[in-house]
Amino acid sequence: MASGTTVDREFDLVIKTDNGYVPIECKYTKEPISMSTVNEEKDQWLGLPFKIRQFVFSSKSGFDEKEKKQSDLLLFDLDEMHSLDIDD
Repeated sequence: MASGTTVDREFDLVIKTDNGYVPIECKYTKEPISMSTVNEEKDQWLGLPFKIRQFVFSSKSGFDEKEKKQSDLLLFDLDEMHSLDIDD
């Protein structure tokens, strides 16, 4: 994506890496997020001329079908976010 390029997509954060882009979405809801919601969010990026390295979703209440692993997807619930070891 060229500097200054505008894209009509909604993700909370997008990280540009040497290997592509990493869209990150954070959900703070009382109910677990469904995989259909995750896939709808991912679909926003399909057809765009950007290489997506991986999608990352965090959810306060987790995910209702977390066992459905996808190679391009990382899912974190609130407990997992608290346990991340991030050095200063």
